[in-house]
Amino acid sequence: MTCNQSRDDVKPFHVKPLTARILTKVSPLIADQRYEVSCESAGSRPPADHHVVQGQAAAAQGQGGDLLPVGATSKDEETRENVTVSDLSFIPGTEDDGKSITCRAENPNITHGYLEASWKIDVVYPPIVTLRLGSTLNPDDIKEGDDVYFECHVKANPPWRKLNWMHN
Repeated sequence: MTCNQSRDDVKPFHVKPLTARILTKVSPLIADQRYEVSCESAGSRPPADHHVVQGQAAAAQGQGGDLLPVGATSKDEETRENVTVSDLSFIPGTEDDGKSITCRAENPNITHGYLEASWKIDVVYPPIVTLRLGSTLNPDDIKEGDDVYFECHVKANPPWRKLNWMHN
C-alpha cells in the first residue's frame, strides 16, 4: 500500500541568516595594496544576499554607508548547502584608516532579516608631509626683512616620532 500526497498551495518558507562573519582579517593593512576579504553567512533560506559596506554600523542599515573604497571589486559569490561566501578585492587608502568594513547578510524576503559582522581596519602608511606658511601670516603683507615662520603638518600611521628641519 502506498500513500502519496500532493499540494499546490504549499508556500516556501523563509529563514533569516543565522550567522554572518568576515573570514579574512589582516592587520594592519598597508595603504595602496590589494587585499581579499571574504564574507560568509549560513542558515538563510533562500540564500542570503551579501552587502559589504564601509562606515558606521548605522550606515550598513542604509543610512549613509559607502560601498567599499575606490578600487573595490566584487570577485565571486558561492553558495553551497545553506552557506554563502562572497569574496571582495579592495585597495585601502590612507583615508580608510580607522573605518569599519561591515558584511551584511540579508534575506530580502524577511523584514529585518539580516545579520552583520564588522571589522575596524588599521591602515598603515608612510608620513605625508605638508609645509605651510605660518597660519597667522598674510602672504600679501610680507616684505623683505619681515620675520616669517612655517608650519609642518605630518599625517602618518604609525604616528611619526622625529621631525627634522633642513634648509638648502
